[in-house]
Amino acid sequence: MHIIKYYVLLITCLITIQTISGQETTTKKFIKNRFKLKVGLSSTYDDNILKYSDKYINRFLNNEDSGRFEIETYDDVFVKTKLSTSYYFTFFKKKKKYKTQISATVLNNAYLKNSVKSWRYYGVGVKQYFSKKASIKFAYSYIPEFYVRQFRQYDLVKLYGYTPQTFKPYVFAKDNYSVTFQNTFLKKYKIILDFDKAIYYHNRYYTEYDSKNLSASMLVEYAVTKKIKINAGYLFTVSDAKGFDEIGETKETADESDGTYQDDTFIVGAKVKLPKILKKKTNLSIKATFSKRYFSSAHLIHEDPLHVGRTDQNIRLYLTYNVKLSKKANASLYYNYYIRDSYNNQGKYDIVVSEEKDYKQNQVGVQYTYAFY
Repeated sequence: MHIIKYYVLLITCLITIQTISGQETTTKKFIKNRFKLKVGLSSTYDDNILKYSDKYINRFLNNEDSGRFEIETYDDVFVKTKLSTSYYFTFFKKKKKYKTQISATVLNNAYLKNSVKSWRYYGVGVKQYFSKKASIKFAYSYIPEFYVRQFRQYDLVKLYGYTPQTFKPYVFAKDNYSVTFQNTFLKKYKIILDFDKAIYYHNRYYTEYDSKNLSASMLVEYAVTKKIKINAGYLFTVSDAKGFDEIGETKETADESDGTYQDDTFIVGAKVKLPKILKKKTNLSIKATFSKRYFSSAHLIHEDPLHVGRTDQNIRLYLTYNVKLSKKANASLYYNYYIRDSYNNQGKYDIVVSEEKDYKQNQVGVQYTYAFY
């Protein structure tokens, strides 16, 4: 019944958007030149919302580990609503008029069966153009609360043993600051450079995982023909985790987990214009990433077996089929695939890490966007 209600709401919103889009206003010229508003609605089925390994999916199905699973199902449907606005104006007016853009985005992800996984995102940005093809953007985003899953809190295990009350929710808030440079060369080459700083704040049970992440990336896009574009890129991330949770402790002296890591990610993708369907433009975009994450915990392996010597190999695949319904409306079908293979170079702990951290995840969904301008 909950799923039916959400789909009725989704269809109602789409009808409302189409109705509004047909209305003329006296500010149409102003909106077209200065102000843009985009609304997006999507529905996605996710077969592993908490990224569980096979070990924990089986335990969930067998009603084991009382206290660990604060969910009704390990799969779910979530409805995403997104509202983006932007305003253009000319800040530099002397020699040449270079356009300036300010923008804001609000995004809400609502899970139909497992509301504990629902989360929101807020973002603002300022983008300055130096020409029609070159720009720099400063952006900030904030996620107030993101639930990962339940974990055992080992300080509580020391007091209560391996009991249900030692499972506590792992939740974080996130601040993200970014600077993005973009330019197009020789009409066929586009380069995007991005620098990010992310700060993670965890709930009181897991403050040892508080961290500061710095990342830098470069993506190069090349127009092979008028119908085919390909791209390739590289992303490097360094995450410095706190590694302790008590006054006077350090990473070296604490007995807490240390999630510090470095990550190398390689990106390839393509966008292909396909034949029209019912006179509507269509295209297919493909993106694949491969990353290796190296954990560098400062503890001994028996103190922190899930991080010392651990390496994650992550593969992600994104397929999106787009249909341009009109100048302002777009519909998409998409499929996302995620897989993580974790291992440990410290002998007997390899199986432990693999059973805990390996997972597979599939997502399939539909999206509709409409732009008012």
